[in-house]
Amino acid sequence: AAAASNATEAMSLRSSNTSLGSSTSSTDEPFPNEPTKQSAPPPPPLAMKKTTLLLATAFVTVIIIVFSLGFGVLRKKSIVGGTRSGPWPACVGQTGDWCKDYVVASDSSLEGHVFVIPAGSMVTGDFDEGRVRIYVDEDGKVARAPSRG
Repeated sequence: AAAASNATEAMSLRSSNTSLGSSTSSTDEPFPNEPTKQSAPPPPPLAMKKTTLLLATAFVTVIIIVFSLGFGVLRKKSIVGGTRSGPWPACVGQTGDWCKDYVVASDSSLEGHVFVIPAGSMVTGDFDEGRVRIYVDEDGKVARAPSRG
């Protein structure tokens, strides 16, 4: 009976060693103390980068347009005061200073924004409703009817 018991134990040891040997392999599992390597995520596709850039550019453009329109409306209200006076044909042939006083008297919101300049002078090309330029000839007389802009 003892011999049969020893043979059964030997068989069970052999089968457990076989199952242990087949389940573990040196290439399947990393060493216990070795850190596992993680790969970096793949970079986003080029189309995604272009789309993001396009959306960002569109957003910035819309913001700039909205702010420029908003400030333009506020500026017109504060400087122009809602009036649309001018041109002033009565100034033609008068002195530049007389015309300047006449324009400011007709619209007080233009005070500080009326300029007497010689005819043919170089000026900026922008249009400003809150500005009046009075062009005078070499004698100091108004050459043409001043208007806003």
